[in-house]
Amino acid sequence: MKNLFPKSVLLLIALSISLSSCEKFDFEHDDDQEEWQTTTVDLTVAYGQTLTYVLPSNMTMETPVISAQATSSGKSELAKEAATGEWTYQYTAKEGFVGTDKVVIDSETETKGHGKKGHGNCGTNQDDDEGYRLVLNINAQASLPDQIKK
Repeated sequence: MKNLFPKSVLLLIALSISLSSCEKFDFEHDDDQEEWQTTTVDLTVAYGQTLTYVLPSNMTMETPVISAQATSSGKSELAKEAATGEWTYQYTAKEGFVGTDKVVIDSETETKGHGKKGHGNCGTNQDDDEGYRLVLNINAQASLPDQIKK
């Protein structure tokens, strides 16, 4: 009988450890560990005009997200065209900006990049597919010869 108590305690500890390893926990998005298929596109927009770029079809399988916003934009946003279902990116340089700007757009599954739920050693629902990344280098041009790059 004396040995029954320590064995029972050890059994309870082992059982609690194995059950806790199956609890859900969060995985945070880490760009350095993702497999990205990256495409870079150079675009030009005239001063005071709005650039509209239709995203390639591999970027629109899921909802695309801007992962690095353009730093010199007055407008930098994604929109889904109601008539066609295509995703577009629209850019307008901020007032007085002439030069190069950059935006990074990622296309990910709904779990990728927005926090993932996983399970300890009891399996995982992580998505190992590669993501698509679109880098747009935007050259905002001057409309008048006397405007200079800032």
